Amino acid sequence: MPVIECDVPLNSALGQDLVQSAWFHDSYRVKLARPGLSIVDIFFALFGHTPFWMKALLITRNAVARCFGLEAPTAAEILHPTMRASYHVGDKIGPWPIYFILIPIEVMGMFVRPFALTMRLAANMTGGHIAILAILSFVFLFTELFGRAIAGVGVGLAVSIPLAVGISGLEILVVLIQAYVFTLLTAVFIGMAIHVHH
Repeated sequence: MPVIECDVPLNSALGQDLVQSAWFHDSYRVKLARPGLSIVDIFFALFGHTPFWMKALLITRNAVARCFGLEAPTAAEILHPTMRASYHVGDKIGPWPIYFILIPIEVMGMFVRPFALTMRLAANMTGGHIAILAILSFVFLFTELFGRAIAGVGVGLAVSIPLAVGISGLEILVVLIQAYVFTLLTAVFIGMAIHVHH
């Protein structure tokens, strides 16, 4: 099969300035065994044949998603994809290439996302308290180490209380940031889940 080196086509979707600034801009042409195929035909031929188990997983996932009011492709769209008459640059030709990655990520995300958010919230709620407890315990450690209460009181007044106050202020800042982040994430997740009808 002969491979011909050629210039980037003038009607390419890539801007010529972008092509010229690239590290390499080689363009090659290969004759197809079936020259009548368009790029969409080639795309469908490469990515249009997914295993049945993958289609079954997608249909099941989408059925569950629709129970919660989410928009998802129907079984007919997954089993029998249709080819439009024409496509423009940026149009979605088909979803198949990302399904190989998307299905495991979506399934794991259903379980991992709530767990990860729970762990983050639990760590932020308890981390500051544990740090304050450790710093205030210096009072008792130095009292035991030197055998005198005045040593512990001195360390407490000079070190433990200022650090505990600082960490308490940091905890308040973390609480405000966490409240903002969780509100934002909740809004984003709800926005991703709800399809706005025009």
